[in-house]
Amino acid sequence: MLQRDVLELLISSKALIARQARRSRLANSGERVKRIEAELAAYRSQLEPGGLKP
Repeated sequence: MLQRDVLELLISSKALIARQARRSRLANSGERVKRIEAELAAYRSQLEPGGLKP
């Protein structure tokens, strides 16, 4: 279950980064948010049943 715990921490930190990027006034923040949200979706899919391999 350590892998799952690490993955959940990674998701939490990426979600925080995405929130910060949304609030950012940087011109490229929209692209950054899209990239981070795509990473989040990939990480979350690994938490689904059958997503993590022993």
